[in-house]
Amino acid sequence: MPPSSEPHVPALTGLRAIAAWMVFFHHFRVSAEYVGSVVFNMQAQAHVGVSVFFVLSGFLIAFQYADRLGMQVRDVLDFLRNRFARLYPMYALCTLVTLLYVDNHDVTTWLLSFSLLRGFFGDYYFYHIGQAWSLSVEMTFYLLAPWLLLLVGRVPVGLLCLGFYAAGWLLSLLDMPIPTFLEPPRMLVVNTFFGRCFEFLLGIWLFKRFRDVAPWRYALCTWLGLGAILLFLYFSAFADGLTAYSVTWSPAHHFLFPLLVATLILGLWKERSLFAALLGTRLFVVLGNASYVFYLIHAAPFREIFGLDQVPVLVHFLAINLFAILGYYLLERPCHAWLRSPRRPPSEAGPATLRDPAAAG
Repeated sequence: MPPSSEPHVPALTGLRAIAAWMVFFHHFRVSAEYVGSVVFNMQAQAHVGVSVFFVLSGFLIAFQYADRLGMQVRDVLDFLRNRFARLYPMYALCTLVTLLYVDNHDVTTWLLSFSLLRGFFGDYYFYHIGQAWSLSVEMTFYLLAPWLLLLVGRVPVGLLCLGFYAAGWLLSLLDMPIPTFLEPPRMLVVNTFFGRCFEFLLGIWLFKRFRDVAPWRYALCTWLGLGAILLFLYFSAFADGLTAYSVTWSPAHHFLFPLLVATLILGLWKERSLFAALLGTRLFVVLGNASYVFYLIHAAPFREIFGLDQVPVLVHFLAINLFAILGYYLLERPCHAWLRSPRRPPSEAGPATLRDPAAAG
């Protein structure tokens, strides 16, 4: 496939670091003694960092592939190979280390974990590397992306969402050999692509709707989106429970919050601002590139493996960032490049180049 004609947006890579950090501080909150009760409770709602990843993933896949991913089998297979090379190797390595560390010999657990099907089963989706449930959602999106890139803009996003909601409900009625397939209903809504499809479709729609719009002078969307996100965290921190993800609050998380994220992404894409300049610095780009490794290793069991279970939260946070950067440069990037490299015999291969598109985590 020919390279995308769209310019790279470094600030969106930096935004991935912010999203991963939000998930970290949802899991490991800085004490109210240091940050106050308001910020302490806001941290509990920072699980919405996953929503940032989902909207950004839809946007970046459209950004990179909208013009060059057709329905030809070779193009689709190349796309899926690139996504596999981006997502799977580090996940497989972390999963292997985890299962060996916890001494788990259950065949079903190993099968569902390494096949990335764990996210479809209520008894397994949050097992061991709990945050990895979102990778099943991402992989479902990648498998559907070639068709979604064609449909979004032709079919209303709301109608597509209704179709996926219905499909998820119908699939949940199937009698599977492994129990809790797409059960309980809360998991179907919160932890599968069928319930989270709006975020990905919104990202695709955002790119298609504004791709031909020239950048504008004032950073309205950037500051509006950022301010609205902070207000959302503030108000949701005091709605229905303070600490846990609430099903009664989930419509706001699944529909309102993604719109705020899309506003921020639009601003970072089309506007010049101090915030975009900060996220586009070399430091934030490195941290954004390492955000996938950070996301995988920030919690159990790697917290214990690295000896960070008894240290202050901020020490834990800084250490995981360092380990993530090392993991990106020493493991993720070389493995990604190797898997994406041409596999033709030397006599057939011309000079090869590797272009690493801005990928979603």
